[in-house]
Amino acid sequence: MIREFGPDDRARVGSDWIRSYATSTWASHLSGAPRPNSEYWTGHRALIDRLFDDAPRTRIDVDEREGLIAGWVCWQPGMIPVLHYIYVRPLFRGQGVARGLLGDLVTQPVVCSHVAREVRKLPPAWRVDRYVLLGGST
Repeated sequence: MIREFGPDDRARVGSDWIRSYATSTWASHLSGAPRPNSEYWTGHRALIDRLFDDAPRTRIDVDEREGLIAGWVCWQPGMIPVLHYIYVRPLFRGQGVARGLLGDLVTQPVVCSHVAREVRKLPPAWRVDRYVLLGGST
């Protein structure tokens, strides 16, 4: 069941995001080492909190199955939507959770502010632009 993000989801979703993105190439480059440093943990926590607090511009949808958060997506609607992050718990991968959360976004132009290491290929109309988080482009 896909539902809106609620106050009780904040800790779980924030933890999923910061921990899973810690393995990204970007996090490794930031720290100059295979493991992220305190700059990553502090800075990314502040970024995630800012996005969480930016409702209604930021939407977070949660797929809940059997009482567990199977996955979630953080994005901003607009002429060109901005996908900040999508996460699916390992237990639920390969079961269509991401596809269900993304819906029509898969077929339209989208700007991605984060790309996790697990992402093999983006849809053709999508592009990566980390500067969108700074309001620098879209």
